Amino acid sequence: MRTIYLVACVSGKKDGKHPARDLYVSDWFCKARRLAEREADNWFILSAKHGLVHPDTVLTKYDSTLIGAKVAERKALASAVLVDLQRILKPSDEVVFLAGESYREFLVDEVRKICSRVYVPMEGLRIGKQLNWLKQNIAEDNRRDDVAEFYKMLDALRDGVGGYRRLSDCNGNMNWPDKGVYFFFENGELRNQSGNGPRVVRVGTHAVSEGSRTTLWNRLSNHRGTAKSGGGNHRGSVFRLLIGASLSNKHPHLQCALWGDKQSAPKEVRVSEHGLECAVSKHIGSMPFLWLEVDDASAPDSMRSYIERNSIALLSNFGKANNETIDPASKGWLGKFCPKENIPKSGLWNSNHVAETYDPEFLLVFRKYVDKMTR
Repeated sequence: MRTIYLVACVSGKKDGKHPARDLYVSDWFCKARRLAEREADNWFILSAKHGLVHPDTVLTKYDSTLIGAKVAERKALASAVLVDLQRILKPSDEVVFLAGESYREFLVDEVRKICSRVYVPMEGLRIGKQLNWLKQNIAEDNRRDDVAEFYKMLDALRDGVGGYRRLSDCNGNMNWPDKGVYFFFENGELRNQSGNGPRVVRVGTHAVSEGSRTTLWNRLSNHRGTAKSGGGNHRGSVFRLLIGASLSNKHPHLQCALWGDKQSAPKEVRVSEHGLECAVSKHIGSMPFLWLEVDDASAPDSMRSYIERNSIALLSNFGKANNETIDPASKGWLGKFCPKENIPKSGLWNSNHVAETYDPEFLLVFRKYVDKMTR
């Protein structure tokens, strides 16, 4: 048995040409789309102009609607849609309408002649209650699904860029985008609930203050450290600071009394810290990572910032009960030695955003940028 969702189009659309799944931008449609993508084996859009539309079909913005249209127009469109559905549907299929009466009134009974299981879950609900229904249904037990979807997109990104990179093998002469978001994995840290493969242990971007000119490679090179000496400067990288604090807790011989004490330090302090800095560079340099190009203006509300904080909030297990944790850190994860409680509790090398609630809609934005890099 397959489950087929039929989702009505809406008036809110982007300018220009887009795959149908991305053309419609209303809150109602975005929520209906998320539910259809999660629950359905296949889903289609009921377009007032184009009839039955596959989500990948590229459309140009249009103004047609069935709301307030004449009965003859609604019947004509329903007849055209039914012809297409008759080619697609099987008696064993289950069909779910996420559509107002104007879009479904001449279809539901005809579809029931093909499939015995036909549902209209929002029948009789006004738009506000429809939104509440959609919100509740996409929120129920969907973090695990969203985490799994997130990793599917990272897998596509990995395949699209030719595999993971490691900072120990990277330099500034490589073809780095100016702006982006990065995702670090760690040896021995695997997913066990959202699928198979390595789990993300850090998400980050570069400066998002207004007018900042810091690039993606600037940020990554700060994490990598100094290639020539093998050391680095943890005072310029929170990532390095956290790794170093954890390494020194796990290996007391590496401890440095003034690690992270100030934004700058005299030469003799930096010399005393060189051994730990080298250990940090070795650890970070061996971690596989991916990056996603997101070329928008630097600002606190930039797309880079939006993707970073929502990715962290989605993956974080901070504050979660045992039955709510997804892909927890391994027993031997280095982060469990970190003195900053956010790290062992979240399972991420991130200090910020680990206790926040993610916006499920960010996955649509994330997909757009992944698709852009991989097609």
